[in-house]
Amino acid sequence: GKTVLAYLLSLGCIESRQGGGRVAALLCPTQLLAAQHKQTISEFAARLQTQSNWNIRVELLTGNVVGESRNQLLTRLETVGDNEAVFLIGTHALATPDISERLKQLPSVTADASSQGRLALAVIDEEQRFGVRQRQALTECAAHSLYMSATPIPRSISLMKSGMMDFTRLQSEPRSVETTIASSDNLEKVVTVLKNKIDAGSKCFWVLPRIVPSQVEFEGDEDSQKSNVIDRYKGLKQILGEERVCYIHGRMHEREREKQLARFADPSSKTAVLVGTTVIEVGIDIPDVNILIVEDADRFGLSQLHQLRGRIGRAGSRSDLKCNCILLSGTNVANREDSSLCRLQVLQKTNKGDEIADADFMLRGPGEMLGFIQSGIKCGKTVDPANVLSWDLLEAATQFGRSFLKQHSNSVTKDGSQSSAMTNALGQLLAEEKVTPFYDQTNASSTKGFALRLMMSLFGEWKNDECITLDAINTLQKLDATKGELSQGDESIDAKIFALAQSFIS
Repeated sequence: GKTVLAYLLSLGCIESRQGGGRVAALLCPTQLLAAQHKQTISEFAARLQTQSNWNIRVELLTGNVVGESRNQLLTRLETVGDNEAVFLIGTHALATPDISERLKQLPSVTADASSQGRLALAVIDEEQRFGVRQRQALTECAAHSLYMSATPIPRSISLMKSGMMDFTRLQSEPRSVETTIASSDNLEKVVTVLKNKIDAGSKCFWVLPRIVPSQVEFEGDEDSQKSNVIDRYKGLKQILGEERVCYIHGRMHEREREKQLARFADPSSKTAVLVGTTVIEVGIDIPDVNILIVEDADRFGLSQLHQLRGRIGRAGSRSDLKCNCILLSGTNVANREDSSLCRLQVLQKTNKGDEIADADFMLRGPGEMLGFIQSGIKCGKTVDPANVLSWDLLEAATQFGRSFLKQHSNSVTKDGSQSSAMTNALGQLLAEEKVTPFYDQTNASSTKGFALRLMMSLFGEWKNDECITLDAINTLQKLDATKGELSQGDESIDAKIFALAQSFIS
């Protein structure tokens, strides 16, 4: 669904010519996913070209494209004709300084020579896999930007909640996956159950955090040393048979990795278990796989575990085989207060990415909205995720501020003058309360609460299809039910806010 959306939005941005040129870029975290997107979008483009006069080219830029080959690719981007669109798909190479500079210099589609040339759209796929600076390196080259993720990082969640980032949720019902948390001590039982299931036709991904033993981290701990791809492959091969087990990891040569994947994906093959690292997290689509086993699951993040679980029970999978996810943990599964166990329990309760992302936000903290830290609460420009009232105020501020901007633009008369009553009312409130638009001033006190409610009028961009003023007032009135937590002075400010809001719809 996300790939189709990115494809259509890219064509829409190119065709509309509302800023940017005729090139759209798609940033992927791995070469495997980038190659998969190139193949998928090329197939989409081939269908469209049979029914229209559009010529669509798809280019792939990874770390392997260097020297003259890279220069020739970038030169091709600068020579895009009418009714032509280019999809530039790449990995982290797209975020390097030399590529960014070239992308900023792409020719404009307008006749105005002074018009800035740049990308029509920058798409960040699996945005949780990139840092803030990496994403900005590409989005700064584009007229429009789109971030995509099944589990957005806490910082992105905080930007959505505060109204600094618009978001759209693609609703779908994932196939039910039964998730079980088990102690690593039960490994032999897990292998026995797995053997019975693959005899019945199941296929399994077996994921580990390491390729080889880590002597430094686990010296003297034999069980932990075995929690690596090579040793687990050898152990399962002895139990299940060599033809039933294969393995992949990031250090393998690309051809060998593809060979092992093809062997595992082949329906006629007897290979039923693929042992690997998180290299399978994105870009792997093998419908027949219905079992996921993750060793040392407490060493993975919520987002990563959800992405791994998304590799099983995919479209086209056998409906007669139950989907199972087994999370093996070295922590005491009886200790319900253990933070790592809390993460695993979230996965046990839900299969929905948005609920998992919200839980991750609560567990790790929102990070810096105006900075570069992507999670945590020990930073200046943030809001405590446990302070529900503050986040409610942020949501109200988004609706109220955007509604204000809409009404403010509608209040401009034909001769260009503005509605003086509305402007004066807002000006008086700003002057009296000394409202400052800083996100780190977010305690639910009078002045700061009011600042939150008006922050979008100072920061935001109005979009015509956003909420109407009445929605904003309703939200603020619901918040008014929490007046027991506010002082008498706060109530007078609320009265001013409601009076101003009521003037918008009177």
